Amino acid sequence: MKDKGTVISTDKGLARVEVDCLSACNSCAAKSLCIRKEQDTGLISVRNTLQASPGDVVTIDVPDTMYSKTLIWLFGALLGGCLIGMALGHLASTLIPLGSSESSFIGLLLGVFMAGLWVSRRLRKTNSANLYPVITAIKHKGEDHE
Repeated sequence: MKDKGTVISTDKGLARVEVDCLSACNSCAAKSLCIRKEQDTGLISVRNTLQASPGDVVTIDVPDTMYSKTLIWLFGALLGGCLIGMALGHLASTLIPLGSSESSFIGLLLGVFMAGLWVSRRLRKTNSANLYPVITAIKHKGEDHE
């Protein structure tokens, strides 16, 4: 999804851009990254690869596909950790003096914890900057730069 906005501030490779919230905002993959101030505008952090300055009108590209894939992967990994932990806990109930319900619950907690550690480690290794929207064009003083 492409959108236009005005750069409010810049800091360390990121820019805060004020965008017009259209009806597409409700279905935008980056909705959770956007800080809606009012009904008609929102404030979003974007990668400032083109060195835009405050006051510049920019075109931003929201990586809907990458953002959605990462969320599906993240929640899928956590759900998988839950299910595997519960199953292992249930199997372990034959070896430990706990009921299957209690050991399944303990397995669930351990599974979520282990999956959470794995997910956080994996996200640190991957380039999570690719999840941020990026400035693709700058318009200042009547010129377009891409």
